[in-house]
Amino acid sequence: MNHTNLFNYIRSKCPDVVKHLIPMLPADLRFSYFRSVSTEPMSAEQLKTLTILCPDDGSIDEAAGVALLLATSDDKNSRHISIEYFSELANTHPQIVLPYLHSSLVLLAQPPERNPRILRDLKGNASVALAILRNLSDTQAAVMQNKTILQKLLAEVYSKPRATSYRFIFSFALLSCLPPEEFSEFSEQATKAVDFSISYFLKKDSSKPPKMTRSLLKSVFNYRAKFPNEEQNKQLLDVAVSFPSPLPFSVISDLCQIIQKSPLVFTGTKLVLDFALSVQ
Repeated sequence: MNHTNLFNYIRSKCPDVVKHLIPMLPADLRFSYFRSVSTEPMSAEQLKTLTILCPDDGSIDEAAGVALLLATSDDKNSRHISIEYFSELANTHPQIVLPYLHSSLVLLAQPPERNPRILRDLKGNASVALAILRNLSDTQAAVMQNKTILQKLLAEVYSKPRATSYRFIFSFALLSCLPPEEFSEFSEQATKAVDFSISYFLKKDSSKPPKMTRSLLKSVFNYRAKFPNEEQNKQLLDVAVSFPSPLPFSVISDLCQIIQKSPLVFTGTKLVLDFALSVQ
């Protein structure tokens, strides 16, 4: 059995051993295996193996290209592995990850027309952008490089707010990552957008899409937990109390922060305690 067959055998039978084996390989073998694995159909396993094999910055960039495509995959595990990759890459190789941040933001600001996979593409690229922004050591520099495209995206989204638009939902998560002093012109528009969202939540309508409604709920609560607004925080407590289905854990966590900044502490605390008691 030659070394290539042995490597493939270990990958198929003992995948957990691969990460311990590869660091012991000489550079030329790692490069050879990287070239071989890069020709395989894209998958979460392929990306994990490429990540361990990467012998140089060029290979890391190639693996990032695979990760970007997997971010819009229909496979949940592939999407998860992709976002983990970009989160780590933002910490270790910011110079490589910045072009991927830019390309994701461009797609979000200028989504292509007549794309049957547009929702998946928007979600995937939004996840990539957020993973990078949340893990860069110098977020300020990255934001300034993309300020024009960010301003275009936010201005367009808030000019025609739609509660079930993924770009509208994403805008709150995006603003939570941006330096507020650089985007202060959107503060008032964001406040109006939260009011718009609260009205949407409180409106009785059985036709609301559950997944998009929950996504909007998580995004709005996270935004207001980071950037408090006394009046809106009171209204968000009402939204939490009247929400027709169990609240996501992230909303409960954000609600705890909101409660600390609201005079309606008893109502909010009781809601959290009731939720905690319901978890078995």
